[in-house]
Amino acid sequence: MKTSKVKILLALLMTLPIILLTACENYDLRVAEQAFMYWAEHNDMYENGSYKPAGVVTKAIENTIGDITNREENVQFDGLDVIRDIEKADSLASEALEDFDTSKISSAVSIRPLDWRLHEQEGVVWLANGNGAAAESAFTQSDELLRESLLHGGDCASLRRSQLEVRLDTVWDAIFRYEEQPGRKQGDAVELRAQLSAVKAELYQLNLNRSEFCDLHGND
Repeated sequence: MKTSKVKILLALLMTLPIILLTACENYDLRVAEQAFMYWAEHNDMYENGSYKPAGVVTKAIENTIGDITNREENVQFDGLDVIRDIEKADSLASEALEDFDTSKISSAVSIRPLDWRLHEQEGVVWLANGNGAAAESAFTQSDELLRESLLHGGDCASLRRSQLEVRLDTVWDAIFRYEEQPGRKQGDAVELRAQLSAVKAELYQLNLNRSEFCDLHGND
């Protein structure tokens, strides 16, 4: 079990896609840690410089997620089960990206179907296997999760940029891994490189304040 306070904080943050999408630009982990420490102290979960891990995670997820998101319909999670699911899904996804294993990435997504990061990784794995239709479906699902989060507020352009930057990084890493395999050379990852170009193009348009996703049209 992970017991460090940073890992506990990350586990809490990772339970919600909307927080993940805003974390890159708006969330200062040090400030979050201080606030979390204050909260834990007042709930008898921080003593002599140490957290009481099981109690912190369970109570935090049960009682704090609703306050963070202002959504009444949030499911009441069991904290330790959430952490186990996150770890298992992330481990499977990491293994899947190592050798582009479609079975492992599908298993990861089945554990956490609302985790947009996993759908991004799923799309990349399918591209590496030459299945453009499955890849498009995975990226579309990631996009839909973003649209759903926007129903509860947030700046579309900023969140879309964060999502695309994750996609860009994931595709880049996959290209390097793919083309370093025995018998392959630079330029062989055709589908992945096509996706890379598409993501770069959309990010360029976003920088011009144009986006079909967010219905932005720049100054035209």
